[in-house]
Amino acid sequence: MTSDLNFMDVLNTKSTASLTTQSGAVLQSRQPRSWSDDPVDRWFQMISPIFIILTTIGNPLSIVTLQNPLFRRSSTSFLLSALAVVDIGVIYTGLLRQWTDAAFNVDVRVMSSAACKMHTYFTYLFRQVAALPCMSIFSSS
Repeated sequence: MTSDLNFMDVLNTKSTASLTTQSGAVLQSRQPRSWSDDPVDRWFQMISPIFIILTTIGNPLSIVTLQNPLFRRSSTSFLLSALAVVDIGVIYTGLLRQWTDAAFNVDVRVMSSAACKMHTYFTYLFRQVAALPCMSIFSSS
């Protein structure tokens, strides 16, 4: 199954219209995007990687700390460990996609229909599951 569109041309542009490949698949056409001059966009593009890095480092450290035998006796440590795992998923499905789209114009939801569906599913899943450990912690105190 070959496409009459160059895949990288689609990734390096922003949405404006739809294109149809030889196989009949509809892809969004995107125009080239550059770094925004808007201070809020620049702030987002520069601060987002810091949050992603801190989450990637901090949450596994929290999990290791909370699995210490001293803390393992408490049900709260299990719930906080679960929250740390889910938080990584929230950052990777939510913020990472937004940042790669803003900074590099790469959107996982444009790559394929399956990628779009999977990403949307996991984004909603992680955001909904993130509330469960919080509710359990607050209801048990």
